Amino acid sequence: MGLFLYKELLTIQQSTALIELATQIWKGCLNTNTKIQLMYIASQFNPADPPSQQQHQQLEWSISQTFFNHLNHLWGPHHLDCFATHLNNKIPQFMSWQPNPQAVATNSLQQTWFP
Repeated sequence: MGLFLYKELLTIQQSTALIELATQIWKGCLNTNTKIQLMYIASQFNPADPPSQQQHQQLEWSISQTFFNHLNHLWGPHHLDCFATHLNNKIPQFMSWQPNPQAVATNSLQQTWFP
């Protein structure tokens, strides 16, 4: 089930190479009756983690300003962009996933949402 969901997410991102790899892993597990177990490894013990923390500008994604304006017209006005950076925010006040001097807060999922 987990790999199936992973494949679905990859399909959304349209990464042919990753879909192929996930399919090979899935078929290999089925053929050998192998179960995959996932576990959390703290960053300080995971040598693969530091490169994943080095985000680059090309990883910044956002909807177009036109589409945001449409959504803002339907359900706005919005006053805070909870999932943005200084590179892709659509309104002046935003929360960033990492510390940013222009952001009003960091990591919106850890913020208190209700007074």
